[in-house]
Amino acid sequence: MWGDLSEALELGYGGVNFTLNYTLKIFTSTCLFFDNDQQLWSTEGCQVGSLTTTSLTHCLCDHLTAFGSDFQFFVAPNSLNILEALEGFTNIMENPSVVITIGVLFGLYLLIVIWARWEDKKDELKVGATVLKGSSKSGHTYEVMVYTGTRANAGTSAEVFLVLRGELGQSVPYVLEDKTRITFKQGAVDTFVVTSAFQLGPIYAIHIWHNNIGPDPSWYLDQVIITDVQDGDKHTFLSKSWLAVEEGDGKVDRVLYKASYDDLVRFGRLFSTKTSKDFRDEHLWFSVIGRPATSPFTRVQRVSCCLSLLMCTMLTNIMFFG
Repeated sequence: MWGDLSEALELGYGGVNFTLNYTLKIFTSTCLFFDNDQQLWSTEGCQVGSLTTTSLTHCLCDHLTAFGSDFQFFVAPNSLNILEALEGFTNIMENPSVVITIGVLFGLYLLIVIWARWEDKKDELKVGATVLKGSSKSGHTYEVMVYTGTRANAGTSAEVFLVLRGELGQSVPYVLEDKTRITFKQGAVDTFVVTSAFQLGPIYAIHIWHNNIGPDPSWYLDQVIITDVQDGDKHTFLSKSWLAVEEGDGKVDRVLYKASYDDLVRFGRLFSTKTSKDFRDEHLWFSVIGRPATSPFTRVQRVSCCLSLLMCTMLTNIMFFG
C-alpha cells in the first residue's frame, strides 16, 4: 500500500525557529505465488525483501514457482478535530446547510420512530395462538398456522373457514377468527388451536374458504401448516393462489392436499420463500416496513440502526473525501 501525507513541521535549533516541509509516503507490498493445488494465490514461503521500492517489489522465497506481487495504494483518512468542528457552530449563519441537513434527518427520525412504535404495539397483539371457541381438552388438538401472502392487497376482511380431512375421518367446519385482533393481514402468520372430538389420523387434505364479505374480501393464501399437538406430526399444504372472485380462477375456496417432499424442496419455492423472508426480516431498510410480528428486532430498533448507519456513512465520506 502507498499513501502521501504532506505537512509542515516546525523545528528549532540554536534559538532559531524554522519550518521544514516534508512528505511521508506509506505503501505495502506482498509477494505471492500461485498454488496449483488450491488454485489460488498464496504468501506461504515468501516475504518482501529490503530492496523493495515504490516501483519494484523484492521477493525472498524458499521455493521455485511463478511469482507475483500485490502492490496497493493507501489513502489516509483526514484527521477529525472534534473541538474545531464544535467551534463551527458559532458561525452557523455562514454555512447553515449542514445544521439544516442534520436537523431534517433527526426530525424525520422522530416522526418515523413514533410510527414504528405504534406498529410495534400492533404487532405485539398478533403474536400467539388463538384457541377457538368450542375447543375442549378432551378432544384431539391441532395447531393451524395460516400464512397470508406478501403481495399487494393480499389480506382479507372476510371470515375464513377450515375443514381438516384425515385418514380416519373429517372434522367439522372451523371458523378461523379472533375478535380481539385483526387477522389475515398482508404477510401475516395467524395461529389457531382447534380440537376434534376424535382423532382424524394423518391429515392428507384441507378444505379452506371464506364468505367473501367485507370491504376487501379478496385473499391471497400462501400456505397452511397443520401440526398434530399430541403426536407432533406436521403437515404442509401449499396454496400460493388467490381466493377471490375477481382474481385467479374466481373461486373463494380451495381443497389443498399435503405437499410432498419434492414440493417442499423445489427450487422455485425455496428461492421465493428465502427472498421474501430475507427482505422482510434481514434487510435493514426494507424490514422497517415488512418486519414479521414474531421478530424480536423491533421497528424502533431498526429505524435507529438505519439512522446510525446513515450517520456513520456521512462521517466516513468526510474522513476520506473531505
